[in-house]
Order: sequence, then structure tokens, then C-alpha cells
Amino acid sequence: MYVERAKEGEIEWLNFVTAALSKEKLDDRDWVSWSVYHASIQTNEIPPAAINALLPLFTESAHSVAMIKHSMTIVQAAIQHLNPGQVPILTADQPLFALAKQIQWTWPNQFGESLFIIMFGGLHIEMVILKVTVAPYKCVMYNMSSLL
Repeated sequence: MYVERAKEGEIEWLNFVTAALSKEKLDDRDWVSWSVYHASIQTNEIPPAAINALLPLFTESAHSVAMIKHSMTIVQAAIQHLNPGQVPILTADQPLFALAKQIQWTWPNQFGESLFIIMFGGLHIEMVILKVTVAPYKCVMYNMSSLL
């Protein structure tokens, strides 16, 4: 579908160029170059700004059920204030992720999996990606070194 729309846009440009070249004299709006034509038909719509919030760090240790539950309550209230109806997303490292999942299972009416999304932080996601992509190469290199 996307390719078809792109083809239609190119055909429109070719038709525009063909019509412009058939004229005796070009008008100011008769742009023949591909880039200028496509720039001229673009709309200047500015997409709506994303609503972001940065919450302050807690001074207490985060490695307790009470602190994680409190932070989930704060995040949930902030999200409902900023964007009502949006499901909050919380990222955490592995130990805090485990605590947050336990909270979800213990209080499903307040923090259930349909009401709150909890996911690993970027570091853990990156570590898994590295393990998945590098492990096959390590096996190949190990097997090749044993042959030498």
C-alpha cells in the first residue's frame, strides 16, 4: 500500500513536469526538479507535542515493596494528570522489576497488568540483545580456533 502511494506521487510529479515542459514559458510555480516539487506539496502541519514528565528521585532506598508501590502510585497519578486514560509505563532494573511484578500480582485491582506496564530498563534490554547477537559468533570463533 505504501509503495503504491509512493508510485502515485512520482507519477503526479512526472505529469506535472510533462505539463510544465509543454508550455512556452514556465510560471514561477512550475518547479521541474523532483525535490522542489515534493517540498512544495508538503503540508506544514506540526505534530502535537509529546507530554513528558520527569519525576524527582526518592531519597530512600528503592529496594523495598513499600517504595516501589509508592513510586507506582505517584507515576500513576502523574500520568492520569498529564494524559488521562493512558496506561502508565514503568521501566526498572532487574531487582526492581521483580518487585514491581510482585506488586502487580498482589494488587491487581490497582496495578494489574492491564492498568500498568512494567518493563526492563534499557541496560537490560541491551544486554539481552548483545547476548543473542554475539553468542552465535562466539560459537563459530571457538569452533574455528579448535580447528587451527
